[in-house]
Amino acid sequence: MSGSVLIIDAEEDFVSELAQGLKDHGLETTATSDGKAGLDLAHINIPSAIVLCAELPRMSGYSICAKLKKDSTLKSVPLVITSAEATQETFEHHKKLKTRADEYLRKPFSADDLILVLENYLPSNGGGRTEEMIATDSAEGSDGEIIGISDAIEMEEAELEDFQSIDDSQVHNAVLANISDDEVLSAVGAGGAAMAQAKALVEEVAQLKERLAEEEESRRRAERERDVAVANEKAVAAQVQAMSSSQIPSSSIPGSTRELLSVKKELNAKDREILELHERITQKDKELLAEKDRQMELEDQLVQIQDEREAIERAKVESDGRTAAAEARAAELARSSEEKLNELHGTIRELTERQAATESELGRARADVQRLNREVSDKAAALNELEETHIDTTEALEASQAEASALRDQMDKLKRTLADAEARADDLGKTARGQSEEIGQLRSELTEAEERASRAYQKIRDDEETKAKAKKALEIAIALLQESGYTPDLAGTESEETFSSLDAVEEIA
Repeated sequence: MSGSVLIIDAEEDFVSELAQGLKDHGLETTATSDGKAGLDLAHINIPSAIVLCAELPRMSGYSICAKLKKDSTLKSVPLVITSAEATQETFEHHKKLKTRADEYLRKPFSADDLILVLENYLPSNGGGRTEEMIATDSAEGSDGEIIGISDAIEMEEAELEDFQSIDDSQVHNAVLANISDDEVLSAVGAGGAAMAQAKALVEEVAQLKERLAEEEESRRRAERERDVAVANEKAVAAQVQAMSSSQIPSSSIPGSTRELLSVKKELNAKDREILELHERITQKDKELLAEKDRQMELEDQLVQIQDEREAIERAKVESDGRTAAAEARAAELARSSEEKLNELHGTIRELTERQAATESELGRARADVQRLNREVSDKAAALNELEETHIDTTEALEASQAEASALRDQMDKLKRTLADAEARADDLGKTARGQSEEIGQLRSELTEAEERASRAYQKIRDDEETKAKAKKALEIAIALLQESGYTPDLAGTESEETFSSLDAVEEIA
């Protein structure tokens, strides 16, 4: 493989390693860390390929890419953009630009990886691009639109840097050239027209700044309204969460239905607020695009003024005569033109920065709207769950009502049964009162019988004691008679009869 590769990268260690790897494959390398120096090197010795890092100290690699692709002598040189910070999405956006690179590589990568990419472009593989890249170039004319805000910003930065990179010292050098009176007068007339145009452009830029200030104030109002909508949305979310986390008793169904309707109304209101925010943001986008179009027109007019300056410079260089008065007038014209152009450059830079800040804030607003959409989706899901719970609870209530109706029928039957029982109880009460009187009489008779029995028992105990004493006395008497030698025949019979009578009394007791 043969050819030369220009490396524009600020990482010295990486460049050294990459250059050595390319040399091992037979390629010559030239390296620089400065973007403008890289452009000069590319013009001095057109390389076979250019490896350009997007992260450079003083000038963006994307701006250098735009300059290279606009250059008629360098736009056909294969260009590889490398980056350690860009994402694949950033690369994809840049590929949609007219001034896109041919290839894109994310750092870190090796020399072999770069060789695999360069094989499609360097002479060893047929000396040209692949059919795919040729087809891509042929379709370049159809890429009229710049897709994405970031791409538009990159294009604007590149074009601004193109305009700002013009060496204004050429005007001063041209003043010193020999010019004739007629040529000087014509040049001064052309310069006066250019100054009038520049003055008009300054006024338009001032108006544009005022409109941007108004747009920023409108955007801040939209953000405040969005914050209020977000706060209300959070309150609705808390209410829906509280309702979904609690179980609704059957007795509170009407209240929960009203709460559901209230939540639906609040959600509908939030949807309307979000739609209004969408419309306002869309309107802001349209207004920003219109402002960017106007800025592009201003830049085109500035380019025309620059072309007129260059025409004046060529007229001054081609002229041979020199007069002090013409030189003074031309110098004054050059200084005035430089001051106006510098003022315009500063104004355009300020507008570009403010536009970038506005677009960043709009991006955050879009993210907030997307978050609100997600929250509304969550609330809608919670509302669906509440509706399902409401339906289930309604069905349970209907079943409970049917059961309550059956219970009421049973209660009516029980009431009738209770009335019959109460009637029977009244009859039984009357009967019980009569029986109670009889029982009272029986109890009094029983009490009297118990008292009589108690007296009889006491009498029996007294009789038993008397019997015991009589029996003992009889035994003593019999013993005394026996000791005296007299034994009565009837004594035993009488004593037995006496004892038997006493036993009978004891049994009765």
